Amino acid sequence: MNILALDLGNTTGWAFVDSNGRRTSGVWKLHNPLCDGLRFLRLRTNIYAIHEEFGIHHIVYERVRRHEGTQAAHVYGGYLAIVHLFGQENNITVAGTEVKSLKVHATGMGAAHKNDMVAAAWKKGWKPSDHNEADAMWLLDLAIATSPIKRKEKTCLGPRPGSVKR
Repeated sequence: MNILALDLGNTTGWAFVDSNGRRTSGVWKLHNPLCDGLRFLRLRTNIYAIHEEFGIHHIVYERVRRHEGTQAAHVYGGYLAIVHLFGQENNITVAGTEVKSLKVHATGMGAAHKNDMVAAAWKKGWKPSDHNEADAMWLLDLAIATSPIKRKEKTCLGPRPGSVKR
C-alpha cells in the first residue's frame, strides 16, 4: 500500500512509502506572500505529482484542533479541504491522527515539543530537515504500524462530479 503522510502547514512536511517499503520525505514551502490562493494550488499540485508518479492508496495527516489565530485556522481548513477533495476525486482513504497520539507514538510523551520529535526521529536513524518533515515521518510510521488495511477504513465517497444523471 502506498501511503502519503502530511503535516499540513505553510511549510508542509510530507513522507511517502510505496508498497515495496521504500520511503522518501521532505518539505513543501506553500506560502506565497503575493497570492494567498497559490498555497492551495501548490499543495494540490504536489499531491497530484506524487500520485501520478507512484500512486497513492491512503493519506494520513496530523489533525490539529487548536490554532494560534483565526488566519491559521482558515489556512489549515483550506489545506484540509484540498486533501479531502483529492481523496474523494481519486477514491483514496484519508485519515487524521490526533497530535497527542502522534507525540506519544514518537516520544512516549503526549506533550512532546517540536525539538523532541526531531530528536526522536534522528535517534531512529531518520534525517529530517525540520520538525515538519519529522512529524510527517512519524505520521507515516504510525500509519504503517496501524495499517488502514487492518482497520478497513473507508472514505465517505459520494457520487463523482458529472456522474449523477438528471
